[in-house]
Amino acid sequence: MLLRNNLYVAAVFLLLMPAAWRAQDKPAAKTDETPIFSTDTRLVILPAVVQDRAGHLVTNLGQDAFQVFENNQRQAIKVFKREDVPVSLGLIIDSSGSMRDKRDKVESAALTLVKDSNRQDEVFVVNFNDEAYLDQDFTSDIQQMQK
Repeated sequence: MLLRNNLYVAAVFLLLMPAAWRAQDKPAAKTDETPIFSTDTRLVILPAVVQDRAGHLVTNLGQDAFQVFENNQRQAIKVFKREDVPVSLGLIIDSSGSMRDKRDKVESAALTLVKDSNRQDEVFVVNFNDEAYLDQDFTSDIQQMQK
């Protein structure tokens, strides 16, 4: 009896399978509607850097100095803050003979830049004359940079 029931189920299954395959082969119904994608965005980060006419950074502007538009519609600024975010920076220093008398000033300027930067910045140093040399791979360690 169990064998007969299993054969009956197998026969029904085999009869229905071609119908299921035919249904999958049919193309989707065409519609004249344009697909619409929508999503809900809670916060969009919009970094901005402001310079005056002389190219100097302007850092004292408040939220009211900015307007944000999307598709010609003004958007509300929900959060406004000034941040110093970490960066990866490469210093490429000319060590050729023409820079010999300027070398101390270049090193001092490079160290001042690194010391005044975000503590999480990472910096590498390449010196070059006829060839380039990686003197310091990426580091955030000021003592490493001074070496």
